[in-house]
Amino acid sequence: PSMPRVGAASTMRRVATATASRHSVASTGFSHLLTKANAVHASSARTHFSHACTRHACVLTPSLWMSMGKGQCSTPAIPIVPSRGIRSSKEDPRKIMPLEFNPAEHPFSRPLPWLGAYFTLREDDPAALRNRARLRARRTAVRSRFITNQVNEIEQKKIEAAEPWRKCDRFDRGCILEVHHRASLSEPTETALGLCLGIHKRGLATSFRLLCKPDNTPVEYNFKLYSPLIAAIHVRSTPAKKPKRSKLYYMRDRLTELKLPRTLLQEERERAKVKGGFVRFQHNPDGTLKTPPTKK
Repeated sequence: PSMPRVGAASTMRRVATATASRHSVASTGFSHLLTKANAVHASSARTHFSHACTRHACVLTPSLWMSMGKGQCSTPAIPIVPSRGIRSSKEDPRKIMPLEFNPAEHPFSRPLPWLGAYFTLREDDPAALRNRARLRARRTAVRSRFITNQVNEIEQKKIEAAEPWRKCDRFDRGCILEVHHRASLSEPTETALGLCLGIHKRGLATSFRLLCKPDNTPVEYNFKLYSPLIAAIHVRSTPAKKPKRSKLYYMRDRLTELKLPRTLLQEERERAKVKGGFVRFQHNPDGTLKTPPTKK
């Protein structure tokens, strides 16, 4: 930060007090610092610091004030960055301005940082170690990821060609779906009838959420669209108006508003009872129901 112009001994005392408190100088060193600051005349302070403090910003450490009081004055080349408010247009900000004082060694003083320390890291620096580990790490597998994506796309098209009812564009959120699935390949088929809350399109990992209410109990399923455990998916109804939200999670709290029809198996059994026959629940390759002729 820019230091105000030194015009009197009182100003020097205030600057010395602020500088000493910022650098945590001990009580003995601080009293010595104030003594030296009071001993310097305003004219000599104006001679030493007028050029550096009126046009440039410099940070004064306790060692600088002590060396000034001891009379150790030389002209080393120290980089001074001009302040932003008083920088002239013709002035080079990288210009090195000589000062008229040399900081003396003091047990409480910190060495002035070299300008290159802001741009170069030491070998044992933690940031340098992290950067070195990052640069030596393995690159992202771009080629293998591309090959994997192509294989998944080919497999997805093959499954959709064999079973068209697995295409995710057949239904959307808000549709009433009837899903025939198995817990395992050796177990019989079960039926889940509910509202589609949303579809998560992830290629072969595409899934959809189904909100059901068997016996007025809210149950939510998460089905994988291309899983071999799904036997068929029937779209029972579609909404008259497309919902505005991409996911209908708010329907979890509105279960009473959800009106679901009867399953296809229940409807076929009711028809068979009316006709006095028996129906067997089977599926065609395209996912539709295959019902044999009723027996009287």
